[in-house]
Amino acid sequence: MNLLGKSLQGERGLLRQVLRVLQAVLREGVLEQHYSAASVAERLEVSERTVWNYVDDYARTAGQEGIGPVVKLSHKVVRIPASAVNRFLKARRIEVGASAAAGDMGHVGDEAEPGAGERRVA
Repeated sequence: MNLLGKSLQGERGLLRQVLRVLQAVLREGVLEQHYSAASVAERLEVSERTVWNYVDDYARTAGQEGIGPVVKLSHKVVRIPASAVNRFLKARRIEVGASAAAGDMGHVGDEAEPGAGERRVA
C-alpha cells in the first residue's frame, strides 16, 4: 500500500472514532466531560487495571455494578462519561456516624482495619 493509501486508512480510523463519540453524545442528548481510564484511576486513587475491572463489571452485571456505559474507541481506548463515574461513586457512598459529623474523621488511610462483621467498600 502506498503512502496515500496508509494516510487515508488512518483518517478513516480517526473518523470512525469521532463518529462513535458523536453517536454517544446524541444518545445522551448532552455533551459532557469524558475521561480516559488512566484519568479516572487517578481521580479515584486506584490502578488503571481496577478501572478496567469496574468497566468489565458493568458489562458483566448488565449495569447493576461497575462503571458504565463507556465509549469504546478501540480495544484498549475508552472514554468514560463523568455521569458514569458519578453514578459509580454515588452507589458506594457511605453514611458517616455522629463522631464523623462532629469533625472527628481523621485522614484517609488512618482507618482501623475492618473487624468481624465490618466490610470495607472499594
